[in-house]
Amino acid sequence: MATVTGANGQVIVTLSVGANEVAGQTLANQISNSLRNPGATASTVAPPNAVPATGTGVFIQGTANQQFSLANTNSTVILASGGANTVFGGGAANQRVLADNGSLVMLTNGGSGTIVTGNGNNILSVLGGYNVTTGTGNDVVFAFGSNTVSAGAGSNIIVSGTGNDTISLTGTTDTVFGNGTGTISVTGGTGGAFLAPGSQNLNFVGGSGGATVFAGTGSDTIALGAGGGLVFAGTGGNSVLNGGLGSVGSTLFGGGSGDVLTANGFTSSTLVAGSGNETLTGANSSANNIFYGFAGNASLQGGNGADVFVVGGGNSTVNGGPGADLIAIVAGAAGNVTITSFNGAEHVSLQGYGANEVTRALSTANVGASTTLTLSDNTKVTFVGVNNLTSSSFI
Repeated sequence: MATVTGANGQVIVTLSVGANEVAGQTLANQISNSLRNPGATASTVAPPNAVPATGTGVFIQGTANQQFSLANTNSTVILASGGANTVFGGGAANQRVLADNGSLVMLTNGGSGTIVTGNGNNILSVLGGYNVTTGTGNDVVFAFGSNTVSAGAGSNIIVSGTGNDTISLTGTTDTVFGNGTGTISVTGGTGGAFLAPGSQNLNFVGGSGGATVFAGTGSDTIALGAGGGLVFAGTGGNSVLNGGLGSVGSTLFGGGSGDVLTANGFTSSTLVAGSGNETLTGANSSANNIFYGFAGNASLQGGNGADVFVVGGGNSTVNGGPGADLIAIVAGAAGNVTITSFNGAEHVSLQGYGANEVTRALSTANVGASTTLTLSDNTKVTFVGVNNLTSSSFI
């Protein structure tokens, strides 16, 4: 419940806001405080009357299935009918709407303010700078400008337009789309999340639920939570992707030059380099991770586990770490592979080459302080600091 009181502490209205009790009462307290100002008024609006076109004050709408507009001033509307209502924002600063468990359709035309809904299924389109908090219904929010959206525990769809929006997810299934320019900052919750930021940059911190991210053309900073997930970085490059720390693994795909992909924790993850200069690392992981570096210039760093590195075309540098790693070199695209930490526990597998490829390559090896093999597809493999390579290093 949320209760609004008047100047003398008398109850003006009490309404059910469902699971949004904290946010609802916070806004109710702000409204109550405003009613203590000299000249402040609270009035009930009922058909055929509507919220006045001018003036300020607190207006209580107690009749369902109404459509009305806020004044182009800092007015406040409390929806206490339990039914469906449509509200058109007036475009002023500090407009406030406190809704009960009925359904709300609200469209704003600029301005700023606070919108708190109950457990109904709501459709909100905000343009400007609004703080929006929804309940446990299945809500659709269109946010254009610089808004803060806290989506409730339903299945929600949020579309972020041009501007910088901050979004918190707590729903069972949440979907976030980008449709403009700017940056979307999203915090995940306990449910599953699907994010497609389009051309916008994405900052995402995952929660205990799994996340799927299909980034577009932006640059992204993503830290998956305990639920892990699947991430395709944007093509803008310079993205930072971090796998989760929980019991669910992560799959990370680089998108552009300058990306850094990191496997974390104790659960196996898969990291795939994109084009350009990319860094893939499992230095913070004790799991057995898989790293792919086929295109561009990929730097691959393993961790303490028994990692698998799959490389081919492009220029790849592999530092496997202390584990018993496997480095698979795939035939078909001449590239350069540099292995900087080859130890007695690691092995190399030549995939797609002939049966005698190892013997032939060792017989023509360039051996000095390091050893360089030239494979039949003209791929060059350098073992840094190794000058005693034998066939036992290959499987």
